[in-house]
Amino acid sequence: IVFFSQIIIPFIILIYCTARIVSRLRRKTVGEKAKLRKAVFAVLSVAIVFSICFLPCTIARAVLLITRVKEWAPMEVVAVQVYDALMVLSYADCLLDPLVYCFCHSGFKNAYISTFFPSFLKKRLLKPVSGTPPARTTTTIISGAKRIS
Repeated sequence: IVFFSQIIIPFIILIYCTARIVSRLRRKTVGEKAKLRKAVFAVLSVAIVFSICFLPCTIARAVLLITRVKEWAPMEVVAVQVYDALMVLSYADCLLDPLVYCFCHSGFKNAYISTFFPSFLKKRLLKPVSGTPPARTTTTIISGAKRIS
């Protein structure tokens, strides 16, 4: 009961809140439609990732408990292996949530890239926009002081 309440109660709350947020965002008439779609996508993505990561493990745990109660020893071995394998998927939620935020919000994506991959960001900033020649920098020394123009 404790195991299922740890997953089912947060899942019900997540689905309820997700439905309310999406409903509210779809009713909004003020603001850019593209930003509202992005917000709906972000909220739905979090709920979907949670569902994909935790529900299979919860179902496998239920099957494992049933096999133990019914004392189906050969089936229990398989249920334990499936449950253990799906536990990895539930741990993957911790990895996938930051990626969802990263791909859903450009500010978060830029902060993430600048923190963990600064060399990639530097390459992206140095790359000229197509059709625009790279800016030229000239240095002039006037009475011992540098002036950059």
